[in-house]
Amino acid sequence: MKLNDHVKHIVDCDSWGKNKPPKRADIHWKEGRSAMELAKYVTNALPNMPREIEEVLGCFVNRDSVFDWDAEAVTDLPGSGEGRNHDAIFFNNDVVVCVEAKADESLGNLIGDELKGASINKLNRIGCLLKMLFKDSFNQYADLRYQLLTASTGTILEAQNKGVNTAIFLVIIFSSQKNTTKAKLDNNDMDIQKFLTATNAVDYKNLKRIPNNTGIDLYFGKIVIDIDAN
Repeated sequence: MKLNDHVKHIVDCDSWGKNKPPKRADIHWKEGRSAMELAKYVTNALPNMPREIEEVLGCFVNRDSVFDWDAEAVTDLPGSGEGRNHDAIFFNNDVVVCVEAKADESLGNLIGDELKGASINKLNRIGCLLKMLFKDSFNQYADLRYQLLTASTGTILEAQNKGVNTAIFLVIIFSSQKNTTKAKLDNNDMDIQKFLTATNAVDYKNLKRIPNNTGIDLYFGKIVIDIDAN
């Protein structure tokens, strides 16, 4: 699989960091942290799709497929305020892949924490996002991570924006002995599993299929990259 070369502003890790830096780059743009490791991972593969992502896509598109892509792409969420920031997106006429990269950074606040003292706009936003995935009482989802909610629904919305019916929310974990700790990685794994259980996700080849109320076929995938082995 190939990546289109129209993304002229990103040709290597340095140009990624210069032209599409992560928020709070002083903290996140460092060796071993997810933002820089994702940039190296993608740009080192150019003009090809990274092998592990190609394997995820293999059940949806042909090996000779070509994808557009971008870094730090933002999808508008319901209501006013900040949208969903995808660390990277890959897309063509068949499928959209939205990437959340992690080393051992946390998955953020619980939904319940986000609801405390929230504005009317924030309450409405969370309600709209929950309705995309769930049909029953929203109170039981307070202990799920808000970032997983915005990432998965942001992936759905990005697919809708592009007129594509298949969407993959892909978590890429960059693990290393020096820069990640097992306890933090395990906590993220538990939070992800809790989210998948709550959404009644089911196995689909090497992915999980997440039922939802939008008409978009949503899938979840996870890739673990051992930095020390590369």
